[in-house]
Amino acid sequence: MAKLLTTGEMIDTLQVGEVAVGVDGYYQETRLRMTDHHEIVYVIGKSSSAKYFFELNAFSHKAKWRILPRYVSLNEAMEAFYEGKTITIGAFSFCISDPHSLGGLELTDIHSSNWTVESE
Repeated sequence: MAKLLTTGEMIDTLQVGEVAVGVDGYYQETRLRMTDHHEIVYVIGKSSSAKYFFELNAFSHKAKWRILPRYVSLNEAMEAFYEGKTITIGAFSFCISDPHSLGGLELTDIHSSNWTVESE
């Protein structure tokens, strides 16, 4: 499970395309996303063209946040692996940085799991 962040830490950590979710108080279950223009906006529905910008106020500065994992396809994970990056298979919280460290994973696990690429 991802680390809980203060609002300031969330703003400093959130990358373009990532989503942060509020975990307590007024902002519980609120979703925010960093846009390509480095704006932090509310995520409303599946595809909303309207932008509602996140504002710092008396409530938001006390909020706690969690940044959601960014899942990638198996192909994207393998490309990142061959570029020398560490990949994680979600179902096992299993980091793979060595091609010989796949012991214990079944073929079905490899194809059907959530993959993430560890940030550097």
